[in-house]
Amino acid sequence: MITSFTKNSTKWSLVGLAVILLISGCALTNAKTDVSQKGDNVIEYATQLKFSAVPTSELPAEKPEAGLKELKGTELELQISGKKVLVKLYQGTDSHDVYAFLIDEGQSYSIGLASSYSLLGINELIASDLTGNGQNELLISGDMGAAYVELKVIGYDAETKRWLNLLTMGTPKIVDLDGDGKSELMAVSAAGSIPSYLLIYQWTQGHFEMADVVKQLGNVYTTLVEQDGSTLIQSGTDDAKKLFRYADGELAEVNTTE
Repeated sequence: MITSFTKNSTKWSLVGLAVILLISGCALTNAKTDVSQKGDNVIEYATQLKFSAVPTSELPAEKPEAGLKELKGTELELQISGKKVLVKLYQGTDSHDVYAFLIDEGQSYSIGLASSYSLLGINELIASDLTGNGQNELLISGDMGAAYVELKVIGYDAETKRWLNLLTMGTPKIVDLDGDGKSELMAVSAAGSIPSYLLIYQWTQGHFEMADVVKQLGNVYTTLVEQDGSTLIQSGTDDAKKLFRYADGELAEVNTTE
């Protein structure tokens, strides 16, 4: 029996990474205010992002359907939320789809589709404290399309004694946007995609919250860029692109003049 599964992948990785999401809540207004001037040529304006709660769903107590075959050698024993559980992977006999099931005290729970490209499409299947709440969650990421990776975050609610899907998101990326040593969890579209998307997630009061950067800025083009050792958000149109620095739930517009 193995205790972790990790495919060597350039897409993203959580192994060995201490991920701490933003714990504090953010203001729910969209006001723009002049917040600072740095030097003689950089002026910043801040836009507070609105974060909305991401709904959770209870894992159904289900056994694998007939026709699904367990993939031998992939059974994992993991410590999740203080409980020792098993995770098993199954694949259809005439399909490349791989499904994941969690076994807790003999009861089977369906996690759902984990990969559309057989076992080779599983990028991560590990236990890690993604939320920063002191308890491990189950993290499963897998290829669902040619350029689409999906991450599922599974946790246990000890109060209600339920297994929950805390988050399902696509194209995950983990970057320290504000340079404070704490990594932000984001969903980012592929470079050059129009319309594009950039979603920022945070863990607040027992659930994930999400801010849609593209929607709140009102632009169709948004991507991440590296500048002077920092990761900035570039957004706008082909003719007018602006740079933003993210910190404390705000996007600070950076205008550089000659």
